[in-house]
Amino acid sequence: MATKYRRGEFYHVKIGRKFYWEEVDAFIDLWKEGIHLVDIASKLGCDVDEAFILALDLTVQGMIDKRLHGIFGH
Repeated sequence: MATKYRRGEFYHVKIGRKFYWEEVDAFIDLWKEGIHLVDIASKLGCDVDEAFILALDLTVQGMIDKRLHGIFGH
């Protein structure tokens, strides 16, 4: 169901997932190892789209670097 565009209002994107810092640290380690995003999500027990949003946020925050092969890893 489409919603009407509301001039001057914001749409807040919610992924419905909060990560513990231990999970963030594990994500960063796996990312640096070059592990594929799908495999990182599996290891963390989250959906791939949630892992993608986390990767995007960590990149914006400067906590991870872009990789040669991007989200796909090695």
